[in-house]
Amino acid sequence: MSVGLEKTRSPSGSSESSVTNHPAFLAWSAVHKQSRLPERICSLYPESLAKNQKHKKKSLSAAYRMEGAIEHGKNIIAKRASFGSIATERIIYEEILPFLPLDALKSYASSRNGETGWLFLEDSAGREWLTDVYWQNELVAEWLAVMHAQARQYGDVLNRLPDKGPDYYLDQILVVKKWAQSFSEYVPLSTQLGSYLSLLIENLNTIGSRWSRIEAICRGAPRTLVHNDIQRKNVHVSGESRITGRLSIFDWETAGHGVPCIDIYCLNHATGNGDAFLRNYQRALSTNGGQSSVDEIKLMATVGGVFRLLDVFTWLGEKYYPQQGSYSWQSEKLLHYLRWFEAATSAFERIG
Repeated sequence: MSVGLEKTRSPSGSSESSVTNHPAFLAWSAVHKQSRLPERICSLYPESLAKNQKHKKKSLSAAYRMEGAIEHGKNIIAKRASFGSIATERIIYEEILPFLPLDALKSYASSRNGETGWLFLEDSAGREWLTDVYWQNELVAEWLAVMHAQARQYGDVLNRLPDKGPDYYLDQILVVKKWAQSFSEYVPLSTQLGSYLSLLIENLNTIGSRWSRIEAICRGAPRTLVHNDIQRKNVHVSGESRITGRLSIFDWETAGHGVPCIDIYCLNHATGNGDAFLRNYQRALSTNGGQSSVDEIKLMATVGGVFRLLDVFTWLGEKYYPQQGSYSWQSEKLLHYLRWFEAATSAFERIG
């Protein structure tokens, strides 16, 4: 979900009847009986997500901006997803983030409707994170460090979140390997895609055979709240300088209780001078009681690259069904991720 001043699709309708009958407003008014009528409701999901639907499972996810839905004409973001995903985000927005010394979006309510749920959030006032702007990268590094250091104290709450530790990713190796083997049955080995699928299986075996090294690195990292999808579209920044800047990080649906390897990797990957911001991260971590050295943080970033790609391929396996002749439309995307995983495996091998 993108929250803020991004480009949106056409309004769902500006007439009173189209607003009052909109599923987002119906869900909102069910938990806010005296809710005011929004001026309009816009979808936040881009048109590109509607493409290739025949290759995807039916998605129940949606996100809308309800303009002028609360006092002073402020907007509300209405997010619909599986109830498990909404429950995870609700815990984070309501039971952890408000108690940390960080800027965080306010949660107004949540609700359940069978297997799906709704979450209603404050609309971000910022713009998408510019990873070529130094002071914005500093803010992101410090925000993550404070979260990782201070969220640890909420252990009872964290234990209610999905496990995102090394055991979870060890299980993902088997899931991804099964998907890759199934996919390779429909792709000739002589093709570039076929050879990369074969290489993916080989790399998965390599990672699995050296899992004790990953566990050793993760033992030195504190278990805490992890976002697991830090990228430009999920981070908004307002203000014009480091002093006046305010950060909003959202889309916590893949978050959980684990080690901060992916968050550190994403910070390192997104910024043009990753080492500089890993040092910023380490300084902020130390100020807030964290014990990790820069070298240890770099090791976690390397492991995070492996974890991140396991997440990506697990997501692909959930969304796309391999069928005879149906893989050509996604070959370029797959080749990109397959090359990325090869690079992550090579980086991991270099640390022993």
